[in-house]
Amino acid sequence: MADQFRTIKKKAKALLVEIDEGLDDFNNNKELEKRTPVMQKLEKKLNEVDEQMKELRVEMAALKASNKEKTVVKKYNKIEKRYSDTRKNFLQQKENFETQKNRNEVLKKPSSKAEQLERDTRMKLEGNIGTLEKQDEQLTGITRMAQETEGTTNSIITNLRKQRNKITTATDDVRAANSNVKVGTQVIDSMTRREWWYKVMLHVVIVVLFLALLSLVVVVIYKKVKK
Repeated sequence: MADQFRTIKKKAKALLVEIDEGLDDFNNNKELEKRTPVMQKLEKKLNEVDEQMKELRVEMAALKASNKEKTVVKKYNKIEKRYSDTRKNFLQQKENFETQKNRNEVLKKPSSKAEQLERDTRMKLEGNIGTLEKQDEQLTGITRMAQETEGTTNSIITNLRKQRNKITTATDDVRAANSNVKVGTQVIDSMTRREWWYKVMLHVVIVVLFLALLSLVVVVIYKKVKK
């Protein structure tokens, strides 16, 4: 499970490096026509990173459920932060690029009404695409929170199961101790009864011996008197 996590993280990190380097090249290139394919290529790579991060979050949730996340939590937080920063930077650059491109389009005078209508339609579509991308980013954040919540819930359930097992074991130990106490009480009661009977028998023997001794004394006295 941890090996799968490291493999996915490695792929995501490599894609993030490519995107960061591509954004640097994009900013250095001032020609609008040449910047468009670069932006499209970077957007494709970002979509790949999105998929890698979704898989990474699933793996992290599984590690949390098995209490093994301590070994990778720092690495996960680091790659998550870099992903967030890179994605934010890309979306900002894309928004600036789209704004610049739309501004250039507006400055161009249409040669016909059809071209004007096409340009207006394209601008609306681009605006709608930007709105959809922001909504997609919000959905990605909600999905990440849901996955993290699920991992936390699984961890809590696992801990509760362990505590239940401990309580069950403790209850069994208490029952065994109570059973031993009952047996011990019965043994003590039995010994007490035996001791009582031994005392009674001892007193009987003493009385018998006393009577025998008394009888012997009486006989001796009687013989002396008779003589």
